[in-house]
Amino acid sequence: MAGTPIGVDMTRILGLLVGQRLEHARLGQSVILGFSGDRQVVIETTAYLHRGDETLPVGRGDELTAVLGLLVSEAVVAPGGELRITFGGGSVLVAGADEEYESWAVMGPPGFLIVCQPGGDLAGWGDAAPAAAPSPATVPAVGEGGAPAGPEGPGDAGGDGGGGAGRAPSPPAMPR
Repeated sequence: MAGTPIGVDMTRILGLLVGQRLEHARLGQSVILGFSGDRQVVIETTAYLHRGDETLPVGRGDELTAVLGLLVSEAVVAPGGELRITFGGGSVLVAGADEEYESWAVMGPPGFLIVCQPGGDLAGWGDAAPAAAPSPATVPAVGEGGAPAGPEGPGDAGGDGGGGAGRAPSPPAMPR
């Protein structure tokens, strides 16, 4: 099933991470972040943690220990699909968009899924989708000033470790 292109304010939607505590992180082919409130972020591209003057690539060691247990103070998607999660204390986790693969996904209460598709377009399922699904041609991508968002489905961004940079691309969306 294809997701609904997102054409709403992602700062508001990703507000579901604000005030949640980072409870655990699992490193592997994907970086899986578990937050309080049954929220999860799966990152399948290169991510960086910015701490003061330090920028650390995520997934190679214990760089996330500095933010474990901290509350999220802000979570936004910048133009082009870059995910930015700011923690109490000022550390910022950044995951950019990949041109060929799904880069990250945010999952929340049952039914909520938002995926950064190849090229930075966003798609949502469940509570992440707008109430009335407008045509993809009429929905601007977040921060793109009118550029259409793509209708592709979630592929394998469901947290099973598949997809992402350096792996097979997501299967095409099912026809409508």
